[in-house]
Amino acid sequence: MKIKKFISIFIYIMFIEVLFVISTTKVIGNVFLITLFSLLITIFIDLITNLFPKKINKIIYNIFIIITSLLSFAYIIYYKMYDNILTIHTLFNSYKAISFINILFKEILKHWYIVLILIGAIVLLIFLEKHINFDRPKKKNIYKELAINIAGYIVTILVILCLPNSKLYSPKNLYFNINNNLENTKQFGLLTTIRLDIQRLVFRFKENSKISNEDYYLENPEDYHILDIKLDSDDEALKEIYDYIIKQKPTNKNEYTGIFKNKNVIVFIAESFSNMAIRKDVTPTLYKITQEGINFSNYYAPLFSIGTSDSEYVIDTSLFPADGTWSMEQSHNNYYPYSYANVLESLGYKSYAYHDWDYNYYNRDKYITNMGYDNFLACGTGLEKRITCNVRHPSDYEMVKETIDDYINEDHFVAYYVTMSGHQTYDSGNVLVKKNWNKVKNLDYSDKAKAYLATQIELDKALEETINRLKEKGKLDDTVIIITGDHYPPGLTFDEMQELSTYKLDATFEKYRMPFIIYNSEVEHVDNKKYCSSLDILPTMLNMLGVEYDSRLLMGKDIFSDSDDLVIFSDRSFITNKGRYNELAETYTGQTVASDYISDMQTEIYHKFRYSRLILENDFYRHLKF
Repeated sequence: MKIKKFISIFIYIMFIEVLFVISTTKVIGNVFLITLFSLLITIFIDLITNLFPKKINKIIYNIFIIITSLLSFAYIIYYKMYDNILTIHTLFNSYKAISFINILFKEILKHWYIVLILIGAIVLLIFLEKHINFDRPKKKNIYKELAINIAGYIVTILVILCLPNSKLYSPKNLYFNINNNLENTKQFGLLTTIRLDIQRLVFRFKENSKISNEDYYLENPEDYHILDIKLDSDDEALKEIYDYIIKQKPTNKNEYTGIFKNKNVIVFIAESFSNMAIRKDVTPTLYKITQEGINFSNYYAPLFSIGTSDSEYVIDTSLFPADGTWSMEQSHNNYYPYSYANVLESLGYKSYAYHDWDYNYYNRDKYITNMGYDNFLACGTGLEKRITCNVRHPSDYEMVKETIDDYINEDHFVAYYVTMSGHQTYDSGNVLVKKNWNKVKNLDYSDKAKAYLATQIELDKALEETINRLKEKGKLDDTVIIITGDHYPPGLTFDEMQELSTYKLDATFEKYRMPFIIYNSEVEHVDNKKYCSSLDILPTMLNMLGVEYDSRLLMGKDIFSDSDDLVIFSDRSFITNKGRYNELAETYTGQTVASDYISDMQTEIYHKFRYSRLILENDFYRHLKF
């Protein structure tokens, strides 16, 4: 029985598309367009495997099958780890994560059945090859197929152009005007999304979606965080960003404005720190500052494509990371006027930054220096002389204990810690789990859940050391401690997280609810219930530190201002005080809202992502006069 090569390729491509959806988003997208683009890919591959002698055609066919299988598996595993679509830029830079190869290997083992399915599909196709004709056809038939390829592409483009274009994420907008890989997979399928990503990376795709905001009127401008900013350039791209910025309404000053003026600042961005880690019996210091400090109970830390790197970038800049690139790495030559070090050093503060992992991971050394920190100590730049660095899970407690003397005697200081103890894996191979196991072993949880808590004990001890040393030096009242997590613990399964959680989790929203705590011994406890996110930390702290800044330049908002509640997730889902919208499933739950509410929110969110990217790409802040 002879099998048409064309049919075998098409069935295989559709199999890959279905497997990706079932394994990841579980959302049925635009079946018509996905099928149409799959046909287009099939025609193209069929043509390529007709151009050469039989043996070479067969080799090309097998290479396509194997590479596509490997790519689809990589995209599936990445989505399962980061709830996002892998990009070609990240794939090409994956060698930088070689130190975490054991985590990747465990993730692959966890999804062994997908490996078996893909291997089974490859074996089946290889078995059927003897029934497929790989002979090179006559030239006139090749020309016909080439004409069909061109005609098929033209027809596909015409179909997209003729489809309704009233929505932001319409096929036409996604294909021609804007970039959103997650939405692209819904509309065009995985393989076309990969093709578009490569195409846009190579040809430096520029989005085309200019806006016209309404002007606002401020009766008393002095009551708002606004400065007289001017653009010092005639560049069209910079003008577009400037036009967007100056039409944003600034946030108002409020009762928290300046309450931490002249106070020292210690920032902790804690690896995989979550609400699940805060327990009176296991992490008493974390529990204490939650009960005594300013706690934000509806704070969310969305997980973006590049994990900790993107989370840190959002917290430090109040900008969204750009799709298809590593924003932290790309930003290290840009000017950021409102980083803690850049702001506070101009007020006479000394700045210090620490990280208990490799100093150049994500090019963090260049990024930290660019953020204004004069002193950066990590494994590889001297921290290894003070703490045990040659382990996969270094101790946050050791890091704080051995570095706090660097700055505690300064008149004014800002210290910035990116911790590592909470990083997966959560098992007996983790030295910190072994170290703290006796404190968790009798808890009524699974071993992995207990192991996670054991790692967080190191963070708790680091906070305890910080508070005790500040108290000894008489500087506790004069210091504000900021602590938040980078993202939820991806080393735990959803069920293991639910085990530890005190509230019901869901995969779209509540999995990302995290701690954000501001602690100062002189400030009374507050439980702020406003819906907010990591994007809002910087403007909130600038307000509390009494810094003169222009709030329009940041994508987040001061949480204490009268700005609307808003949490934006990496897939463009959102939470407001009115309700919740799941962008993937296109479902809304909450109060009754106006018919255009969802589309207006989608547009606002899109522009926050778009102009965050443009600010990064154009080093926008450097071209402003304040």
